[in-house]
Amino acid sequence: MIEAFRQSKPSQIVIILMAVAALWARAFVMPVAPEASHSFAPIYEWLYGWLAPTPRLASGVALLLVLGEGILLNVLLYSKKVISTPTLFPLFLYVVAMSAMPGQLTLTPVLLVNLMLLGVMSQLLTTGSTKLSFDLNFNASFFLGLAAMCYLPALAYLVPMMFIFVVYKMYRWRDIVVSMLGFIAPLFVLGTYAFLTDRWVYYLFLIRHDLGDLGLRLGDLQPWTQAYNALFLLLLVVILVHQLFGVNRNLNVQRINTGVMALPLLGSALVLLYSTLFPVNTQLTACTFAYLATFYFLAERRRKWLMPLLLWLWLVLTVANVWIS
Repeated sequence: MIEAFRQSKPSQIVIILMAVAALWARAFVMPVAPEASHSFAPIYEWLYGWLAPTPRLASGVALLLVLGEGILLNVLLYSKKVISTPTLFPLFLYVVAMSAMPGQLTLTPVLLVNLMLLGVMSQLLTTGSTKLSFDLNFNASFFLGLAAMCYLPALAYLVPMMFIFVVYKMYRWRDIVVSMLGFIAPLFVLGTYAFLTDRWVYYLFLIRHDLGDLGLRLGDLQPWTQAYNALFLLLLVVILVHQLFGVNRNLNVQRINTGVMALPLLGSALVLLYSTLFPVNTQLTACTFAYLATFYFLAERRRKWLMPLLLWLWLVLTVANVWIS
């Protein structure tokens, strides 16, 4: 299977469609209700209110979003020259990581957050410049503001955004001010709407309540779900360490792009404080996982059988988790 993704073959599309069918068939055989947001999420709540009465339609929309985001990620990595070959492997990895549990086979807040994170990455990834212009800085922060409107705990991604200043070596106060203005812009529009509709006090109450709603929560504790989640996290850590140690420190572009794609994991870890600590929501790591795993699996190795075996094992376990959990 890996050989098909190493070479630009039409069979890549067939493999992706087969994976989608194996993972998402359950959503249409046994409809999954859209995930209700337990935090302030005005954009998501509007979409949820529209699709909640029709679970199959919600799953259909979610599937289109997953595929669209995967394609966007794939195009982004190739157009920014992060990957040198026109492979669909990032799309394949993203789809599988986004569909690892039954509750993910429908509309979720993280699905919209990831769309905004892809917008952030599109502004921060570089093809050669080691400086971030004011407009790209503003746009990236603007997408973060939209992410917070899709799901309030996404505010946690402001933390890795601060580290981007270090990655790009941006230490001027103007860079920080531009970033703050970009983040505030969509929230200002929401605040204006709340004021005009007399919901200002209500929105402030919800935001204050949700920001203080920290807790160490546990999710589904079924043995199979726990085992799969632990294996996924182990694989993610191994791939992350492999990529970080493999970055050529003499290539600033590679260092910057790796930082842009890997730092969201820090924000994802903080988001867990507002959701469930374990099992970890694999959707929170899907963008970074697809990026890191592309290099990990496609790298040439002496034992040519090892990577295909590992990839098949992960795919089979993911499909089993979707149908057994």
